[in-house]
Amino acid sequence: MTERERQRRARAIKKRRQRQIRQRVTIAVIAIAVFLVVVVSVAAHQRKKKEAQNQPQQETSRNIPAVQETSSGTQNPETETAAPEVSEIPLEQTEVPEETAPEAQAENTLRAADYPVDRSNFAVQPGVPCGNNHMTEEKVVYLTLDDGPSYLTPQFLDVLDHYNVKCTFFVTAQDPEYFYLIREAYDRGHTIGLHSYSHDYATVYSSPEAFFADLDAIGQVVADQIGYVPAFIRFPGGSCNYVSHDYCEGIMTYLSTAVQERGYQYFDWNCSSGDGAVVDDVNQLIAAATSVDYWENIVLLSHDCGGKETTLAALPSIIEYYLNNGYEFRPITRDAFTSHQEIFN
Repeated sequence: MTERERQRRARAIKKRRQRQIRQRVTIAVIAIAVFLVVVVSVAAHQRKKKEAQNQPQQETSRNIPAVQETSSGTQNPETETAAPEVSEIPLEQTEVPEETAPEAQAENTLRAADYPVDRSNFAVQPGVPCGNNHMTEEKVVYLTLDDGPSYLTPQFLDVLDHYNVKCTFFVTAQDPEYFYLIREAYDRGHTIGLHSYSHDYATVYSSPEAFFADLDAIGQVVADQIGYVPAFIRFPGGSCNYVSHDYCEGIMTYLSTAVQERGYQYFDWNCSSGDGAVVDDVNQLIAAATSVDYWENIVLLSHDCGGKETTLAALPSIIEYYLNNGYEFRPITRDAFTSHQEIFN
């Protein structure tokens, strides 16, 4: 080997090592950020859960104005620093109007028997195609709520009932005491999808076998409530997540194909309210959730887990915005737009 070749080889090795170091630093930064988000979210969830358990029963009833008072900090001093200032936007945008009295709610609520979409084929069926990779020309919003059910689910359902809007709940098993609300959401005409049993990245993405064990577990939870395992799933963190690389290199590339071979279809999103993080500003969520009305088909990501009072307060304004701009809200079906993102692992 000549001296020039040795130098060239040394430079190549040096560049490769530098690139590896940069990649490891990037992965470490992302992992730390995810860890901090998880820690903050868990702390907020535990605090809200404890508050909900300590409040009188009437405060946890399906009363939207009462929820907004709590979220603005007027009823619970302990959450003043983390609660949204709902008064920052017009009151009529955050409260369900008074016409949602029990009689009006009864008229707006569609039970499963009245729901016009045939859901008999929503069960996972290996070998049967599911989902549509191409946008249609119709203006449609597929509102999706992840991480429930939770103590807030009944109030999300009441807001949706008021506007006669149907959405999709991608559920987890993080709060077993609220499993019955999966059936309640289904009976009101919403689609139920699978998100994760544990929602623990280290567990879910440690191997393909671990992922499918987790998926089977949440599938059984849902089957116990609605009678079948749905074909619709959402990967924890979405198919584009980076964190899975820390546990199993290439797993998302493999799973994106493997789930479809087993009869499932995964749904990412092309718009997010940004409530995956702790956001105290209702206006910020509304702005993010209404930022992509230049697409015909919008798959909108929001969350239904504990601590998302801000999301609940923002939801009426988000729904009204899209309805006023000619969009129709639909739950996910076998023909729905899938919105697959680029996979990085």
